[in-house]
Amino acid sequence: MDFLPVPDNPAIGENICIPLLCKEIYDGGEFLEYPQRHGWDVKKIQLRFTRHGKHVPVEELGAFLQTWLFFGTVFAFTGQALDIDAFTRRDEAGSSFLSTAKLNIIIGHWTESVAKEQWSSQLEELQIWRDRLSSYLQLIRDVTLRAKTQSSGPETGLICMSIAALGEYLHQAVKHVFFYRNLGAHTPIDQHWRVAGSMDCSEAVYPLMRANGWCPSYTARLDNVRTISVSVMWFYANMTPPNADEDHRLCSREQCQFRSISEDVYKIDHTEATCRCSMLRPEYSKLAVPLEGHGFPLITMKKGQLESSEKTELHVEPFRPDVPSEFVAISHVWSDGHGNPFENALPACFLDRLVGFLEQLPGCSRTVPFWIDTLCVPRAPVELRNAALLKLKDPFEKAQNVLVLDSYLQSFNAVTSSFREIFARIEVCGWMKRLWTFQEGRLGRKLWFQFKDQAVNIAGLVQDWLKNTPTIPLAAPNYVTFEFFQNYSASNVFPSLDIQRLMRSFARFRHSLRGRSTSHAEDEPICLASLMDLDLARILAAPKPSRMETFWDMLIDVPCGLVFSEASRKLTAPGKRWAPASLMGDVDVVRWGGPPYLFSDRLAKTSQHGLIANLPGMTFKTPLKPHHPTPSNRVAHKALSPTTSKDLPSPLLLTDDQGAWFNCFLESSWHQDSFPEIAEQEVTSVIFAKERVTSLEGINYEFRVVWSLSGILVTHQRFNKSSPLQTKAHRHVLVQKLGHGTEKICDLIKASISEARGHQLELDGQDLTSWQKQIWDSNAELQTLFKERLDAYGIDKDEESVWREYSAFFFRVNQCWPHCIVQMLDENTEWCVD
Repeated sequence: MDFLPVPDNPAIGENICIPLLCKEIYDGGEFLEYPQRHGWDVKKIQLRFTRHGKHVPVEELGAFLQTWLFFGTVFAFTGQALDIDAFTRRDEAGSSFLSTAKLNIIIGHWTESVAKEQWSSQLEELQIWRDRLSSYLQLIRDVTLRAKTQSSGPETGLICMSIAALGEYLHQAVKHVFFYRNLGAHTPIDQHWRVAGSMDCSEAVYPLMRANGWCPSYTARLDNVRTISVSVMWFYANMTPPNADEDHRLCSREQCQFRSISEDVYKIDHTEATCRCSMLRPEYSKLAVPLEGHGFPLITMKKGQLESSEKTELHVEPFRPDVPSEFVAISHVWSDGHGNPFENALPACFLDRLVGFLEQLPGCSRTVPFWIDTLCVPRAPVELRNAALLKLKDPFEKAQNVLVLDSYLQSFNAVTSSFREIFARIEVCGWMKRLWTFQEGRLGRKLWFQFKDQAVNIAGLVQDWLKNTPTIPLAAPNYVTFEFFQNYSASNVFPSLDIQRLMRSFARFRHSLRGRSTSHAEDEPICLASLMDLDLARILAAPKPSRMETFWDMLIDVPCGLVFSEASRKLTAPGKRWAPASLMGDVDVVRWGGPPYLFSDRLAKTSQHGLIANLPGMTFKTPLKPHHPTPSNRVAHKALSPTTSKDLPSPLLLTDDQGAWFNCFLESSWHQDSFPEIAEQEVTSVIFAKERVTSLEGINYEFRVVWSLSGILVTHQRFNKSSPLQTKAHRHVLVQKLGHGTEKICDLIKASISEARGHQLELDGQDLTSWQKQIWDSNAELQTLFKERLDAYGIDKDEESVWREYSAFFFRVNQCWPHCIVQMLDENTEWCVD
């Protein structure tokens, strides 16, 4: 991994070394055919690794993966055969490890030569080249992730991590050639080498991060597998984390205990632990004057009025919108000790250091006016405090400079840090974990982060880096830096962008707020309403427990994905049960906003009865009769709740009038509270998150799933001409259209069950087992289909495995048919979901 950049004094160092297991150089043949040339069988549907028909030890699998997917990949892309000795590092004990430092030269030169080739200036040739290499990367990714899942050996996991890092580098290299040529063609689709759970190729760094003092709540912010690559994760893992000296064993992935604030025991920090200097406070009556008008108070530190006086005083001057004034707004986190829950006062030593920071900013001096909430937002009376809260974004919008204070950042020198290290430290600092700083960082015209030696303006750094960094040749440090820039969410680095448009994006809100928190839950709707230019007075007037409900009530259009939200906490008020109780937290909930394409690109309308959206679906033909259950409606009724569905087969088997068959996986509850009792004659339906897709040409769907659609299971009254259809949402589901071969299996079993019922057989207990065996023994077609199915999935075809698969299908068809007959609905069905 030594081709990747790391910060100064890397924390992992030699604690993670990639073993060198391969014993032979790549043979130089066709990349895709390497396994077959060397006796390996790599099944595609359910990947299994065997060599010459036998399972192999972990070390042999690791050597195969390293030869084919590391050394072979470099050859397939660059045409250069790598000398294993040049990529070998040995420790004092004589153990061999992979050294990758030379990759930057090899791949950098390759990107440069491709970009200068005449053929790469032709769009059609470039697209052919892109598609070939992208298909290689897709295969490499699939095989690597499957190997990571199936092998329990730590060495295989490390080899998979090195392959993933190489894959990311080559993927970026292809993209940068496209950027360089600028022919208007699409760049390759992004590939993610970190998949939640056992498929996360960066998994090996987590134990060392915990040992080095990383809080679970900080690593949770880095677990966004779709935006943070293995290469970027490697950089973070080598950093010293915030609060590294604290014991984080009691912290959770949602909250760091050292960042939570209790006003009863709040400690106001001085610059030195032994300092006992006086507290400075502005004249309280003067704070009220500008707040009662259209302005807000600013603070200036000045010496006493008498020449002989050494006393420092805080002077209050009003900011008026109609009078030009230059001042600095201070953004900080109270957990650093610069707040005061008791009065508007701060230690003289802190304020003296603060004005020292201010005078280092361009065009500022020690007497420049500043705004800081601790001094400028009155603690009481509540009317005056609310007046200040109504204007809370004004100081950050009007200030010439916004200065961020964070204790973690102030422990590092900016001058000796790389651009990416500055980015990375900002992304993990405590300031990035608090709710209010989300607003403060985005509203400022020019945002500065105070480090130990100087303040840094990120927008200026970005502009300089983009101007001075070539697209080609591509070295790993450059693309890793570019990823830091892409993931940066602390502020708006391009002032020309429509900041209001960005801040109204729920997807961006959620991405930025998921890892943040506040000590007062009622502050969240205030912050959100302020950012979105909603009626803040209405939020403040609402009872504190109802403020989030008031916030959602003020919105007309919201992301359609919220119909399928898997947020762990939703509002409980009727008509608002679809609305998440917070945009913060739920760091492990991947589909908090439902499917990404519905969360980002499609809107639904709010109403007093629920969320209205036009979406496709399917409905069960038999209505529910909860007070008089019959076999024909009992399955659908039980499926509504995780409690009552425990004895149902998983997944359910559904069928329609056209003879199609579907798997229906019953997943988590849609809401933390179950819905009230189901009424008689209500109908069960599934609302889909996306339109159905057609089969792709050239693919054998005999035993494959043709399509998969996520959805929610709902109940409602019978269909009528009124619109929208008022529904009660119960749980999340996943529906899969089965392939032709699997459908034929279901049809044959259905026919046998129908025959048994015609003979008045009760298909349970001994009758079931006897009839099941009789059908199996007499139906050679059924036996052949099951063997073909197991073969397609790479499962052993011994008699026990085949019988087990057949028995499971027989049980599911017997339980679900004819009780689960469904009908597809119009793709423009209008639903009102609650």
